[in-house]
This record gives sequence, structure tokens and C-alpha cells, in this order.
Amino acid sequence: MDQRVISAREELAPRLAQITGVVGSCLGYKRVKGQVTTEECVIVFVRKKLPLTSLATNQVVPVLVTRVKTDVIEVGEVTALG
Repeated sequence: MDQRVISAREELAPRLAQITGVVGSCLGYKRVKGQVTTEECVIVFVRKKLPLTSLATNQVVPVLVTRVKTDVIEVGEVTALG
């Protein structure tokens, strides 16, 4: 993974911790219409994707972080197994 993508995730982490519904993040490849592309990005996992119009500005995952795209993926409730 490109160092700029790794750095973007590190930069984004404190902001993600403040966004309600974010359950995690990782490095990966952007999906467009369900198809994986070759574009590296920061993937952000959320319980439920909501319309931008229903979110406060500080609750929106940025589209770009230092010229690296983000990709928001809805995962539902996350529970620990064990």
C-alpha cells in the first residue's frame, strides 16, 4: 500500500473516532457500483449509511484526506465473538 494512503488513514483516525456510527477503518481499494477498482483508499466502516442531508457537518466522513479518497461501507452492528 502506498505510504500516502497509510498516512491519510493515520491523519483521519482522530476525526473518525468522533463520528457516530463509525466502527472501524482499513486500507483497501475503492469500490464503485459494487466493483472493486485499482484505486487505493481509506475504507471506513459504518453501522448504517445515512443521507448527507441528515448528518451534521462534523459527522460526515470526508471524501478526500490529503488527496486520498475514502470509501464508506455499511456493515451493520458489529459484535465481538468469543
